[in-house]
Amino acid sequence: MSAVYRAYDTVMGREVALKRLLPVEETNLNEASSESLAREATALACFQHPNVVTVFAIEEDAEGPFVVMELVEGEDLHSIMKSGALSWEDFSFVAGQCLEALVAACDLNLLHRDIKPGNIMLTVTPSGRFLVKLLDFGLAKFSQQPSVQTLDQRGSFLGSIDYIAPEQLELRPLDQRTDLYSLGCVFYYMLTQESPFAGGNPAETSMNHLRHRCKPIGEIRTDLPPLVADWLMRLISRGPSDRPDNAREALKEFHQALQGIPFVYPVKEDDFDEDIPVASMAPVGPPATGPLGPRATGPVTRVIRTASGPIPVGPRATGPVSSASGPGPDLPSIRSGRHSHMAGTGPVYCRPSPSGRAEKKSEANFPEGNWRWLAAGLTAVALLLGLVFYLSFGRG
Repeated sequence: MSAVYRAYDTVMGREVALKRLLPVEETNLNEASSESLAREATALACFQHPNVVTVFAIEEDAEGPFVVMELVEGEDLHSIMKSGALSWEDFSFVAGQCLEALVAACDLNLLHRDIKPGNIMLTVTPSGRFLVKLLDFGLAKFSQQPSVQTLDQRGSFLGSIDYIAPEQLELRPLDQRTDLYSLGCVFYYMLTQESPFAGGNPAETSMNHLRHRCKPIGEIRTDLPPLVADWLMRLISRGPSDRPDNAREALKEFHQALQGIPFVYPVKEDDFDEDIPVASMAPVGPPATGPLGPRATGPVTRVIRTASGPIPVGPRATGPVSSASGPGPDLPSIRSGRHSHMAGTGPVYCRPSPSGRAEKKSEANFPEGNWRWLAAGLTAVALLLGLVFYLSFGRG
């Protein structure tokens, strides 16, 4: 997309980097080179951060526009990784500075959209410390709202397939969680010398992104603290909502992982269902703990548990009901007409009473044999009374 030259600034007396974009017919970009270059210069000019390359000026000559930038002496991560994966100590140092650069971009609502090892350079300061520089904001866009992925004239993605986020492949809205996904893939590459979703060809790599087919980093780099390994895998989660909200949150979680503080997923409103009372049937009282016996044949009392409390329910009683203080009301006897304690449970019918009101009668019958004994007894009593009467008055 561009050509970068080492140049000398005769006015300021310093070496600089001079960048020109290639002609649009060579890059298949869907916009003129001057527009793309101006956008990049505007994006970089807003940065005043040690981990982002500085823009000095944008100029134009007979060959077209060009940007004058800070000259970074060093190597990009892609070149460094050829000699071996980074140690845990070097990784933690580089990862923190990369996130610092994205925090600055977050404050400007700026998306990079093409983070890859070739766009991250390591340089050495005069004191001997390593310094990370984030390069090439050629695809950067200012965005208060989520934007979409840029395509070229042929509909191809402008980005690196090994580090592109699933939402970029699906042409869905992008935000800074997209840059975090790409940076997480770069972190994985720094530790393993291989991108997490690399396939045999671009189509397979794309499907690996979309289906989230990758090996957990903790299984490859067992020297990583487990909390850091979990943090890195969250950066490359399939869904944006499962990643940190932005670079500031990602950096905070990284520091917590270094301190041994486990990550706790935030509670969201949709994690709670509306509190709706649900009726469920359950036996009353504690469950039986003794040996099982024959199944009861009588009515079983059950309860409906609701939000307002348990409601006992059961079959309607058809016989006499006893209260807690003693037996219930007596039912009138069919034969004697007086009240008696009957245990019959058959249907109850009515017959007219002498007063004209209906009386409830029980269907239970007096035993037939008992009637014979009662008749014999009454006859004997009548004979005895007659004999006494005859003896008493017959003599007179």
